[in-house]
Amino acid sequence: MKKFSTILLFAGLYFSPKVQGQTTSYNDVASIFYKHCTVCHHDGGGAPFSLMDFNGASAWATAIGNAVQGKNGILMPPWHADTSYITSGHKGARFLQENVLTAVEKNAIIQWVTNGAPQGDTALVPHAPAYGSMEYQLNGVADLTLKIPTFHSNSTPSNSNPYDCFSVATNLKQDRWLRAFEILPGEFVNGSAGNIVHHVVMSVDTNGYVASDVDTSGNCGQQPGQIGIGGWSAGAPPTVFPNDPTFKTGIRIPKGSNFIFQIHYAPGSGGKLDTTKIRLFFYAVGDTAGMRPMHSETMLQNWGGIPGFNFGPAPIPKNAVTLITAISTTSALPAHPAQPTTAMSLFSANPHSHNVCTKMKLYASSGTDTIPVIRISDWNYNWQGNYYYPHLLKIPVGYTLKTEHTYDNTVNNPHLPGAPVDVSFGQSTANEMLFDSFLWVDYRAGDDTIDVKSLLANEPLLQVGIKDIVAPSIQTFIYPNPASDIVNIYVSKKSVYAGRIYNIAGQTILNTDIFNDKVTVDVKNIPPGLYVIEIVDTKTKDRITKKIIISN
Repeated sequence: MKKFSTILLFAGLYFSPKVQGQTTSYNDVASIFYKHCTVCHHDGGGAPFSLMDFNGASAWATAIGNAVQGKNGILMPPWHADTSYITSGHKGARFLQENVLTAVEKNAIIQWVTNGAPQGDTALVPHAPAYGSMEYQLNGVADLTLKIPTFHSNSTPSNSNPYDCFSVATNLKQDRWLRAFEILPGEFVNGSAGNIVHHVVMSVDTNGYVASDVDTSGNCGQQPGQIGIGGWSAGAPPTVFPNDPTFKTGIRIPKGSNFIFQIHYAPGSGGKLDTTKIRLFFYAVGDTAGMRPMHSETMLQNWGGIPGFNFGPAPIPKNAVTLITAISTTSALPAHPAQPTTAMSLFSANPHSHNVCTKMKLYASSGTDTIPVIRISDWNYNWQGNYYYPHLLKIPVGYTLKTEHTYDNTVNNPHLPGAPVDVSFGQSTANEMLFDSFLWVDYRAGDDTIDVKSLLANEPLLQVGIKDIVAPSIQTFIYPNPASDIVNIYVSKKSVYAGRIYNIAGQTILNTDIFNDKVTVDVKNIPPGLYVIEIVDTKTKDRITKKIIISN
């Protein structure tokens, strides 16, 4: 089953052990939760519990410690793209929305859990981000909002993962260019979307002949859309295409077309009300100067062991690990798109398989050179989606897109729903797929220098989304706190920093050395009391402050 989302990242290392027997408290980890977790783990955020305060975090401390280490088959936050998959000379395989646990962050969480999840001094708790009951992530009034007909989930014990399709008319009288959209799953009540929808896939039916439900049997395996748009799953931000003189792009929505919602309802949601909707933001009519069409195609497919052809199904044998590949082509094969014969600038990649798959590697090859596209070494069907590049990734003429999917149909695969059985390719969740999609524009000279991240950083439509969720842009951790002899200061990204400690009257007590990402400060001669540590990025002038207690 196809599904799309943009999902968050976790990785981790370790830093030096705790100093002078000091205990890591909630104050040391709260900012980590705010930055990496609370986009889902807040009231109404879709996750089963909140990490917005000490009570919520401490109640789940053991599970959090296991999740950040990837124990019990769970890795949180659920980002699976390998950020080290980079070839010298190519910009790629680093993604927007990377949300990586640094060495400091991961070890701080583990130490906090190991120490019994203590609360610490409540006066030192950092400010939490404000989510409130915010339903929308995009600013302003949408140009068009489409909502499915009122529907109650048809999840049942015999079909606990139903897929239903709905067609909703746009009634557009002329073609429009899509600039941004966000999908609102489930029924939003009292700041919560509930746990009704597992994921949503959106496409556009350009024929416009389907006036009502496409298929609400619970077995809608393939919605009849001709243009793929994207979708939603837990934690997914809205999609915004850059609108800048250097790079202006969008998807053309033909007049009279319908939007197709393919919705996967969560197990146990049977009978619950769903009013999933999509908010669409268009470019103004006539605002097409410099517009570059964004293309959406699934150029890498395999439906039975023969790359690119809709032949099969050929089973993935039980009790075996099977490698299956696919390649793009320069001439269209039956029912499948061809790789363009001109150079491409990739905007995003969206690889897809089901539960038997465990690994993926996508790349472009000229025969002598390889451009990495994306590698996922621990594929998880529940967490997947569009991975956006901070710089457009050029695929030159003469390079062929290729993919390798590894299917582990053995007892070693924790994601299998039961004992291994022969698995065929097909649309059902019980089947398997190799279905890798891309968003791209036709290459133009200079695309290599377009900084997509910078273009979206000041996007007025965005409240929370492709840009960083938590401000300020530098994240600082101090340890230990309280401190008596020395204090270690760590910053989540390298730059050139200057720091100082000042008292509550604003008087500077001590200046740190200039440092890049960490520094140790001697505080033995500072009188006991409450102080503030200020860190300034000397390049960007960004600054952040943290409270610290100096003890005897």
